[in-house]
Amino acid sequence: MKTGRKKFGTTDTERSIIDTVRLASRKVRGGRVPTLRSIADKLNALGHVTKSGGQFRPQTIAAIQKRIADGEFRTCARRIRKTQLTSGDFRSQDQIESDLFDLCYADCKRPQKKSDLYFLYCILLGTGLRASELCDLQWRDVDVDKRMVNVRRGKGSKQRSIIISRVTAGLFVSRGINSKAARDPVFTNSAGGKLSYDALHDRGKKIAAIIGDPRWHLHCMRHTFATRLYNYKKDINFVADQLGHSSIETTRIYAKTLNSEKLEQMDAMDSLGKSPTESSASPDSTSKPEKNP
Repeated sequence: MKTGRKKFGTTDTERSIIDTVRLASRKVRGGRVPTLRSIADKLNALGHVTKSGGQFRPQTIAAIQKRIADGEFRTCARRIRKTQLTSGDFRSQDQIESDLFDLCYADCKRPQKKSDLYFLYCILLGTGLRASELCDLQWRDVDVDKRMVNVRRGKGSKQRSIIISRVTAGLFVSRGINSKAARDPVFTNSAGGKLSYDALHDRGKKIAAIIGDPRWHLHCMRHTFATRLYNYKKDINFVADQLGHSSIETTRIYAKTLNSEKLEQMDAMDSLGKSPTESSASPDSTSKPEKNP
């Protein structure tokens, strides 16, 4: 390395290149491993250039992948884990009722499209499943009699079973579960095949447009499910089992969030009038305060 030259992977642009290669190199679930050429084309399309100012080639990508595997790029930006949710990360009861009303009376050209979006919203709210888990969900995984949903391939390829409410079970029945083939996907594309991850997120964007909240996303319904469940049960272990969390510390985020919400609600009461401390006279006061009628 030349004197005075920064090590590759230290500038913002270089970290962006490394992160792009990392993400693009991952095998897409149900797909093939991306080729070096496709990764190089992606970097070139994003406008990145090599140190010499040229375009990326497969050989360059292979060299970067090797250095990533060797652990040379530990300075890359890492995902920051949240310790507490904000009000925009989950839906309140009033927002849920408003969302369902908007979805029910949405102006869609195809009634089936409106029905699909309404069903998606309700299943997200009633199960707390991840987007990838929804894509993999088949009718054989749903047992409406036992009110159980089997997640065959969750995060980390872990399997779990979750309990659903009577209302959520009724939603599956209303979609004709008894007339479906066991291995048919619950969420399908226009051709009747399995809905892709990207297509599911496209539906999420349509829901956000209908309810008029650009902050809404699929994962916020998972947060909503968790906060509602913990608020009702106050059982952190049960919530962790339902969500499929490997660490209970991840689930504690929802407990912290609800505690913070309660503090904000108590603080909001101050705006209704003076607090007891403010309304009472101090011991040194010479005048007696008048009682409220």
